Amino acid sequence: METRYTLAEAPVSILLGRRGFLKVVGVCVAAAALVGYGISDLIRRRSEVLLARQDGLYRDDKLCQAQNLTASHQNPSVKKAYEDMNGKPCEGLMYDLVHTEYAPRANLAIKETKNAA
Repeated sequence: METRYTLAEAPVSILLGRRGFLKVVGVCVAAAALVGYGISDLIRRRSEVLLARQDGLYRDDKLCQAQNLTASHQNPSVKKAYEDMNGKPCEGLMYDLVHTEYAPRANLAIKETKNAA
C-alpha cells in the first residue's frame, strides 16, 4: 500500500495574525530608524572633520602669507635642501624628490594575494 502525502500551505493569517504583523512591522520600522540615525550621524561627523581640516588649511595659508611664504620654494628649509643638493626648483633630481604625481585610485581593484610559505 502506497502512502501519499500532500503538502498544503497554512493560511497567512494563521502564521502571522494582525498582532504578529504589527510586531514585525514595528521591528522593521525601528531597524530602519536606527540605520537612518547611524547614516545621518556618520554624515554629520564627516562634515565636522572636513570643516575642521578646511579651517586648518586656511589658517596655515594665512600664516604662510603673513610670513611672505606663498610658494614652497620660498620656504627656508626647502631653500636649504636646494642648496645642499646643488639644485634649483623644478630641475632634475630636485623635481623628482619634491614633486608628486596624482593617480586616480577609484577604479583600482584590490587583489588578495596568498603568501607561499
